[in-house]
Amino acid sequence: MPSTQSLPIDVFFLGLRILLICLLYLFLFQVLRWGMKDLRLVAPATGRNARPQYGRLVVVDPGQTGLPPGTGFTLLASTSIGRDLANTIQLNDPSVSGEHAYITWKNDRAWIENASSKNETLLNGATVGKPTAVSEGEIISMGAVRLKWTRYA
Repeated sequence: MPSTQSLPIDVFFLGLRILLICLLYLFLFQVLRWGMKDLRLVAPATGRNARPQYGRLVVVDPGQTGLPPGTGFTLLASTSIGRDLANTIQLNDPSVSGEHAYITWKNDRAWIENASSKNETLLNGATVGKPTAVSEGEIISMGAVRLKWTRYA
């Protein structure tokens, strides 16, 4: 077997290129394998039949958001609602403040609180000042947008 010193330099560089390509494909294969593994772990929790753990908000009156009535938003343990993109739920309506309200989950209940919005947050027509418990089917109003809280999908 000839030594690497006696090989023409072109053949040596060709071998290095092939090795680099093989290592690159091995790396990409590992990244895809890890990504698929993560997707399989997340998929059962977000499947169609999975119940939302913290409830849902369903659009009753979309105001000027352009959302069709019946659109649902799955809530997190802490959900911010407003016009800004940084919110968990974005409602693009001029009567909704940039950061309008918060819904948090405490003591096995959903609680809503106004985020110092000038356009009040209402729960069944009553102004929300301090954190207020939300029950099944209650209507939350933020400006012209009305949402119904439901525990299950």
